[in-house]
Amino acid sequence: MKLSKTLPLILALGTIPVFAQAKDNKDQKHQGEPRVIEVVATDFEFKPSKIEVAPGEKVQIKLVNQGEKPHNIEFELPSGEIELEEALAPKETGTLTFEAPKKAGKYVLYCPVGMHKDHGMIGHLVVAQGEKE
Repeated sequence: MKLSKTLPLILALGTIPVFAQAKDNKDQKHQGEPRVIEVVATDFEFKPSKIEVAPGEKVQIKLVNQGEKPHNIEFELPSGEIELEEALAPKETGTLTFEAPKKAGKYVLYCPVGMHKDHGMIGHLVVAQGEKE
């Protein structure tokens, strides 16, 4: 019968590491781990075409080329333009890590390959109002 009294205690103690682990993962995000945002490139659009971030948030864009043509992604930020080092061939994936602007606003992103921008391969990085924690 002692087991029936200790079983709830054992079960309760077993959940403590789970809660502690969840808190640790949240703390890692605030310690500089980038938030991964997957963007799919097709011919000729980005999905999603609007990316929402917090001011100063560290983000990693994972660009997946599901189109039949090469694609890239370029962001026009106050600090300058940033893009993947090379365009991605069809079925390739690349990553681009950067810190979002600290100033709230709407910043243009587009595919710099050929005339893709002119074909409407454009989106926006939206930095929300307010300061990052």
